[in-house]
Amino acid sequence: MIQLLWRRTEQFFQTDITYIVRGGSWIGVSKLVSAFASFLLLLAFGNLVSKTTYGVYQYVLSVAGILSVTTLPGMTTALNQAVAQGKEGVMMPMFYTRVRWGILGGLISLGVGIYYFLQGNTDLTLAFGVAALFLPFMDSLTLWSPLLVGRKDFKYSSLYSSLFHILRVASIVAVLFITQHLVIIIVSYFFFTTLWRLVLTIVVFFIHKPNKELSYSYISYGKHLSLMGVLGAIATQADKILLWHFLGPIALATYSFALTPINQLQSWFKTLESLAFPKFASIDSEVLKKTLPKKLVRLLVFILPIIVLYVLLAPWLYSIFLPQYMESVIYSQVFAVILLFLPQKLLASSLVAKSQKKSLYIITTINPLSKILLLLILVPLFGVWGAIAGTMLPYCINFFTLTYFFRKIS
Repeated sequence: MIQLLWRRTEQFFQTDITYIVRGGSWIGVSKLVSAFASFLLLLAFGNLVSKTTYGVYQYVLSVAGILSVTTLPGMTTALNQAVAQGKEGVMMPMFYTRVRWGILGGLISLGVGIYYFLQGNTDLTLAFGVAALFLPFMDSLTLWSPLLVGRKDFKYSSLYSSLFHILRVASIVAVLFITQHLVIIIVSYFFFTTLWRLVLTIVVFFIHKPNKELSYSYISYGKHLSLMGVLGAIATQADKILLWHFLGPIALATYSFALTPINQLQSWFKTLESLAFPKFASIDSEVLKKTLPKKLVRLLVFILPIIVLYVLLAPWLYSIFLPQYMESVIYSQVFAVILLFLPQKLLASSLVAKSQKKSLYIITTINPLSKILLLLILVPLFGVWGAIAGTMLPYCINFFTLTYFFRKIS
């Protein structure tokens, strides 16, 4: 009976469910730990920190998120592909390249700090000064994860990832119980994130030693992917920065607490992306073009009930855990519709796996540009609702562009 149900499930999704369960069970554990840790951090910020402090904290992290593009985040995907093809020796050259480029982001952050010093804002001066110190290293120390994922070693990848989330969140929450001073909170975020990533990088490098096979073409590819992501990084943070500018930190805090639960739900989908990427890299393009669209439709059927359930439960959940952010509920319920667009991320993953550079350049230009333009128009006019609309509408545009270029994969 169980075997029959298993076969029917594989037939419905037209997917190797056994592969997903074997790899996904470990990644699922990591996601559960990450979700629980994030939930605790959310509770700590939502109940211990004022809305103004949290809004400023989100603003600093948003600016730092844009500046982090100088650390070449596309190297993560490029290493994943390199490892899947046996070229693990490129790991350390990638790390050194990311740090060198990341110094530029640190210098820009320092410049932002000087600007706020001239404006007489001591807190933001110190905050961006701290960010300047850690920016070259914090995101550069994430290459241990694609090394293990590229090997399909989901067990250790998940264990180390879970350990990282536990250590980082425990450290930051401990700080929040001691003090709610803005600068100390920001220092703790950058310091502990960098510290625990460094520790895990050292552990992985010595226990799971990469081989010596090396191809510098992956560094070039990582730079291309990073360049493609510049506009995307700006677009990802533009809503928060514009809300800060036009409405202030309290509105930004309200908006951030509306998006956080949905972003957590979206992060679960990355489990499937992580599992799918090695498969996409090895499968024939024509086969991929024939089979993937049907799987996406079936995945959509699975996602729809999750959206309905969240919309129904959101008011109750906020009233219990985040009572001071009840005004975030309606924004969060509407934003949940964005989960309908999750399957299209697999289309993007397939283009990356097949190294469709030209298509990726076009897609990663059109989508973020449309988002930035919409936000610039809608946020000043409609505030938080404008930020919600400006974030959701580009997903529709992205669906059509991804579908078009997916069909052209060669």
